[in-house]
Amino acid sequence: MSRFHLETLAIHAGQNPKGDPATNARAVPVHRTTAYNFRDSKYGADLFGPSEFVRLSI
Repeated sequence: MSRFHLETLAIHAGQNPKGDPATNARAVPVHRTTAYNFRDSKYGADLFGPSEFVRLSI
C-alpha cells in the first residue's frame, strides 16, 4: 500500500528523481487558476481596475 494519496501520485508518479534535464525542474509545477463570469466587460474591467473595490475570494 502506498503512503501517498491518489492525487499526489497522479501528479508526481513517474517523475525522474534527478529532475528534468532541460529545465532542472524537480517536479511538475502546479498552477492554481480560476475563471470568472461578469455581467459585462465594463463590470469585469472595473473589478480589476481602480474604479470599484471588491474582495475576490476563491
